[in-house]
Amino acid sequence: MEKDLFTLGNDELLKMNTITFLCSHKVPEETFGAIRQWIDTLNPQKDCVICGCLAGIEKFTLKYLVQKRIPIILALAETLPNDVSEISKRLNDIVLSESMGSGRLLIISCINNKEQTNASGKSAEMRNTMMMNLGRTLVVGYASPLGNLSRQLLLLKDVTYLVNAQQKATQTSNEGKTNDEREQKVQMGWGIYNALKENYATLGSLEVRRLLNQYLKLGINEPSRLHSLILLLVVKNIDVYPDLKFTPFFKLWGVENLQDEDWKAHKVNDHWIPSLAERATGKLFRFPQGGSSKDLDKELIRAMIKKGMERNPNNKKFPQYAEKLTKIENWRPKSM
Repeated sequence: MEKDLFTLGNDELLKMNTITFLCSHKVPEETFGAIRQWIDTLNPQKDCVICGCLAGIEKFTLKYLVQKRIPIILALAETLPNDVSEISKRLNDIVLSESMGSGRLLIISCINNKEQTNASGKSAEMRNTMMMNLGRTLVVGYASPLGNLSRQLLLLKDVTYLVNAQQKATQTSNEGKTNDEREQKVQMGWGIYNALKENYATLGSLEVRRLLNQYLKLGINEPSRLHSLILLLVVKNIDVYPDLKFTPFFKLWGVENLQDEDWKAHKVNDHWIPSLAERATGKLFRFPQGGSSKDLDKELIRAMIKKGMERNPNNKKFPQYAEKLTKIENWRPKSM
């Protein structure tokens, strides 16, 4: 049993084939049917579903699980109640007493604060993490591409999605973007950045490329601290993943998105740290499009050198890059 897990009901349910069910609050209409079809495939003798009762979609799932007599571990985002009736009162037509009495219900919480009798954003996130840790498998009804749940699922593998959120996002991509949608994209971008920063050393190349691709698809195509930090992360760690092609990534990231400060070197403890633009230009030499010097994107490198020399006439690195590029362009193989 997980540390600091408070329970009410049949603890033996934790030994069954536990399936964690999570879902965003706002879902496409077909999600309800997909959930019903999934529940119909469960075996009441073997399977036990870990679910919540916060949003309407969770209550819908809980009610159908009760009707199908599927064992349930009900995960709360607030302190554990003294009795199941306290939960039943706020669920209207969902009766839990019979499930509790027959041993098909366990109520759990990881919230130790007795005064927290209502869920908050933070406690809901804690609840989701608890549920992910307890389940042997994870089923997601629908995860809004820009929602909190999607950020929590970033690094998880072997997740079964009942409704494809990526397809839904594509269908609505041409709709007008609101400020709220933009803020959601930025929040998701920070989630991806933090996931990469904290796990870069242990993630495989495929996962890193998947997360970077997910970030680029957000379309945060403008100069910003977040955008620059993503590039810096790749620049600093590109050697770890040689199959991560820097030049294509940098072109998609957008050279025009370098901030003014990205062109300036910084002095730290009497040592000069090269600017992000300098370091990126160096990587363009080391990691060309096709893997050899003949595949260098010389036009892109030349543009970086020109802009770097214009912005910082006293910078010594960009003239060195210019000399290096000239030598490459003038090189001819010796005759046999």
